[in-house]
Amino acid sequence: PPVSLYLESADTNQGTGAGLAPIGPDDPADSLKLQNVTQGVYYVRVQSTMGGYVASASCGTTDLMHDPLTIGAAGSACPIEVTLRDDPASVTGSIVTGAVPQSPQSPADASPIFIMGIPLDQPESNPLQSAVMGQGQFRLGAVPPGRYLFVASRRNVFQDMFQNLEYRNPDVLRDLTAKGTVVTLSAGQKAEIQVPLLPEEGN
Repeated sequence: PPVSLYLESADTNQGTGAGLAPIGPDDPADSLKLQNVTQGVYYVRVQSTMGGYVASASCGTTDLMHDPLTIGAAGSACPIEVTLRDDPASVTGSIVTGAVPQSPQSPADASPIFIMGIPLDQPESNPLQSAVMGQGQFRLGAVPPGRYLFVASRRNVFQDMFQNLEYRNPDVLRDLTAKGTVVTLSAGQKAEIQVPLLPEEGN
């Protein structure tokens, strides 16, 4: 299928969600079906599997890039419509401590630096994630256009933030915005940015 699509329950007590049913030999590739869907409220997670990015996803008047999808007892009254584009942006960057770029490290003492790009204008979208080893340089390709907050840390503090959806917490975002780099990316743009390294606990 041209996209990977699944439903993530907005209620932690509701269950795990639902995924796409297998495509049969007589089914068109762009006509996908979700299986094992129960009544509830869901975040719709959709990604392109053919390059490019998801430009929009909607169900009737609901913008699924910004709002969750409500499924009633009789199912959804409208199909999920997804638009793909092939003109993504790309980001190259360097990690800085204060105003000083990170210097290269030897393989023996190199520790990974974790990068997270939080989409500020599409709060239901998953963050961009990457890791760099020692050199303090990173590159993210096929980035959907939009406004992002980029933050970097030597500790993988983002794993808990991702699993617990803390990146959607306004207080957490306010704190991270003061410590990271905000950039607005347009279609096809190649951006170069510097991202401050978050201080380690105890420093």
